[in-house]
Amino acid sequence: MYLAIVAGGHILVGLTIRSCFPGYKLGTIILISCLIHFLVSFIYHVIRARNYFLNYYTNLDSLSGYTLSDHQTQEVSPQSFSEELEEFRKDIVSVNNERMKTTPSKVEKTLQPKTRGVYGPECKVWEVARESVLFLGGGRAVFLQLAHPYVASGVEEHSKVAHDIQRRFYNTFYHVFHMTFGELDSAEKSAKQVRKIHDKVIGTLSSSPPYSEGAKYSANHEGAIIWVWATLVETSMMMFELIVRKMSLEEKELFYIDQKQFVRFFGVSPSVLPKSWNDFMIYTKKMWNGDPITVSDPARRAEVSLFRPKKFASQLLTWGARRLTFTLLPPRIAKGFNFKATNLDYAHVYILFALTRMIYSSLPGSLRYLTSYIEAQKRIAGYDVYNYYLSSFAASVGHWFMHSVILDPSQNKPK
Repeated sequence: MYLAIVAGGHILVGLTIRSCFPGYKLGTIILISCLIHFLVSFIYHVIRARNYFLNYYTNLDSLSGYTLSDHQTQEVSPQSFSEELEEFRKDIVSVNNERMKTTPSKVEKTLQPKTRGVYGPECKVWEVARESVLFLGGGRAVFLQLAHPYVASGVEEHSKVAHDIQRRFYNTFYHVFHMTFGELDSAEKSAKQVRKIHDKVIGTLSSSPPYSEGAKYSANHEGAIIWVWATLVETSMMMFELIVRKMSLEEKELFYIDQKQFVRFFGVSPSVLPKSWNDFMIYTKKMWNGDPITVSDPARRAEVSLFRPKKFASQLLTWGARRLTFTLLPPRIAKGFNFKATNLDYAHVYILFALTRMIYSSLPGSLRYLTSYIEAQKRIAGYDVYNYYLSSFAASVGHWFMHSVILDPSQNKPK
């Protein structure tokens, strides 16, 4: 629709100018009109991208970072996990009883609370998470997480990320999508599976100052869980505003209120999180500047595993992805990975997001939205799930591209 309106506008401009200046060809006038429109739009979007990007790092230098003593939180015990998850389930069923009153559905009323899952069409979380373009920020979120020594050591010593990068990414998004878009039973099942995996991730730190040598780490450490969650929340909002649209503070608060429920999948109570969106952004910036976030040797080795493929096509793509990823990171953390962004790097980022937004904003939802979101929408409404063959084809193409081009098996280490 947008493209049709734009095309119609250029034709109308062309006809109007040609009526005033009959000597000019209509095609030439329309072409010049299109070029002027593109140039003005491009300049606007570059300036917009720069302003939005810099906004996320406003007042960063003025905030003192957290100390390690500020990060000494407890581990989430098996009992606390089970109790929080059980209470979470009851709360969601109660909330969904109210939500389903405003959303038409063919599903039997007694089944609707479970069918809906944790979120629904009326939630800001879905409006943000459904956008496939958020994957542009995936690398940023991953390396913000790896900048936490607990995460980096856990990945190196217990994860298959170095030996099978493709499977690691698949498993991560499989569980995240089930928790975000899945029905209540599948979301709860994913939470228990993730907990089972995390129970095995324990060890001691090495080469991670200012953490003491031999300090114990665990994937169930409350502070580390909150940090991993925070990187996903903050990065998804950053990508959404850079490419899709600006959200008001009120909308961000609604988004954040719903997002706080997500940590309950890991046994963490929302009461320990920052209260508001602004408080949350202060927390993330103080973490960026603080001792708890320290790029360690295991984190740097993980970067080598992710960005050192052997295939030429993959090398070109990962070279660009690496510069994009580290340019998007806070400067202190990027420096920890031996990267310092230049003005040219920032210019490339602004141009990339400008062009991406110009193209992406004109696409229909069927091409923009994740199939997990489309399936969830239809499931809640009581209609048949999305076209199986079309979904399978899209998944196969995505799998081939990720497996053969971006994360090709040549960069996997032998076990």
